[in-house]
Amino acid sequence: MDLKASLLRAQRCFDDSKRLLKRALLLFLAVGDRHRAGRVLINLDNVLHREGRPEEGIPLLYKALELIDPEQEPHVQFMATHNLVDDLAEAGRHMEAQRLLIQSRPLYQRFDHPFVRYRCHWTESKIARGFGQIKKAEALLESARAGFLENEATFYEVALVSLELAEIYAKQGKTVEMKRLAEEMVSIFSSRQIHREALAALALWKQAVDAEEACAELSALVAAEIKHARYEQPSRTQETF
Repeated sequence: MDLKASLLRAQRCFDDSKRLLKRALLLFLAVGDRHRAGRVLINLDNVLHREGRPEEGIPLLYKALELIDPEQEPHVQFMATHNLVDDLAEAGRHMEAQRLLIQSRPLYQRFDHPFVRYRCHWTESKIARGFGQIKKAEALLESARAGFLENEATFYEVALVSLELAEIYAKQGKTVEMKRLAEEMVSIFSSRQIHREALAALALWKQAVDAEEACAELSALVAAEIKHARYEQPSRTQETF
């Protein structure tokens, strides 16, 4: 059920996926397999995340961290922790996200892979923006974007980070930086197999940037379209993290 739910999630059959996961959760708990029950809760949070409902996934991840056995799969504990920090940041609970991130530094250091580091920078940028620390958020996003490009992240990850960076540039009136960013994005993505709607949204955004009419709100709208297109097809990575 857990595996089939992952397939249904990738196919955007969210209600069916959640229904299977809830059944799997009850069965794992019934036989006393707390660790696998915790993994199911992570999967359930992933479905909610893709539906744009991170707030609802937060209590599930807190419960997952109670159930998961870090001795069995340390990376699962880390995955749940990072997803929880990201959900908290997405839901606007920035103080809580920052507190958990600080508490979890040893765990992040244990899994200090470049991709982990840059994903962490991306999440930290959301927290910084929540506190109004625009310059810090800008530096973190620039680091995350450079790291994703260097480590060949998916188109959608690079695009979303770039658009969040564009929002910050727009709010500061950094037109030159926005135009440079738009040119780089077109150069990077023009030769890739990109979802048609996502490519159209990016083209519209670049036209607005070139005409110096791109505001932070437009970048946010294009990012929302990219997120939707991202989940129209199976992702290269299974989890939110």
